[in-house]
Amino acid sequence: MEKSNQIRYYPALDLLRFIGAAIILIYHYHHFYFYKVYFGPTNGYPTWENSRQPFYEFLTSFYHSGYWAVQFFWLLSGFVFAFVYLKRKVSAKEFFILRFSRLYPLHFLSLIVITALQYSSLGLLGSFQLIEINDLYHFILNLFYAQYWGFQEGYSFNSVSWSISLEELVYWGFWIAAIKLKVKSFSGIAFITIIAFLLNPLFSIYSDAFFFFFGGATIYLIHSKITTFQNIFIMIGCVFSTILFLFIINNIPELTNLLSIEILPKFQPFFIKIYYFLFFSSLVFLFAYIDKQNLLTVRQQNFCRKAGSLTYSTYMLHLPIQILILIVFDYFNISRDLFDLNIVFLFYFIFMLYIGRISFTHFERPIQKYIRKRFEK
Repeated sequence: MEKSNQIRYYPALDLLRFIGAAIILIYHYHHFYFYKVYFGPTNGYPTWENSRQPFYEFLTSFYHSGYWAVQFFWLLSGFVFAFVYLKRKVSAKEFFILRFSRLYPLHFLSLIVITALQYSSLGLLGSFQLIEINDLYHFILNLFYAQYWGFQEGYSFNSVSWSISLEELVYWGFWIAAIKLKVKSFSGIAFITIIAFLLNPLFSIYSDAFFFFFGGATIYLIHSKITTFQNIFIMIGCVFSTILFLFIINNIPELTNLLSIEILPKFQPFFIKIYYFLFFSSLVFLFAYIDKQNLLTVRQQNFCRKAGSLTYSTYMLHLPIQILILIVFDYFNISRDLFDLNIVFLFYFIFMLYIGRISFTHFERPIQKYIRKRFEK
């Protein structure tokens, strides 16, 4: 049986992280079609015409369902955290330093930049861009990473950071459960996953975060204890189960009539959640299997690492960049029809990767090393 401790890193999973970040960039391209501020008490949620977006025929699924990439990140984070921390003793202070040094500096920078941009837009154009809520109360929430802990009135400032804010709660939930209370067995982690899933009607997206994160940790425990043959068998099982739930989701009216089960449509959100969980699990099992079998060359592993390093920066910086672009377009009365062009989409996408690389190389990594060297033992 192959031992998980032979693996020191999962570069193929870094490539998965990059793909997830790319999907978010594609999905959030619709921000360029917002002509007024949204996500607040005045205008609510926006609508837009997906079909006019570039490469629509090829990117349809990403434009319509790309928001599920957030749940994918949670699941992938759970896998990685289980790999890194389940066999390691880490104090609360050390855990805080590790997470703070990795996440907070760029969060703080993006918060300051987007605040400056929003109030510049207010002064120049008479209104904010994209996000309606940019007041002092929500700035303080953002400052302490609490912008999505239940105290908020809606999305605010660098609104995409809501998922990181929520993930912070999950990180500490994981530390308490796995490190402090020593819940490290498959049965213990799987039990938390099931409870989080069942609590969804009460806690909605908050339970989702725990469900997908601890689900990812459960996947790691399965992956680390099985043989190659078993890994392949489980992947095949996940694929077939995913197809089954996709069939159920798409045929609930017909199945309801056929089986005379009127309650079936009420369970559709649960079916959808299970479908995505199985689909994401299949991907993680596959890419973790690639690493377990050492199928990548050194050059390919380095490419995966570099691609993965762009994930956090592109995620946190794409909204400030979009707001800056929209300020320029609105100030100079440039038609937003330009965003329909494929070449503009490609230029924006490549530009964001370039910005992400600069951020990681010249800001994130240096300040992370400094903080850890300064405060770790």
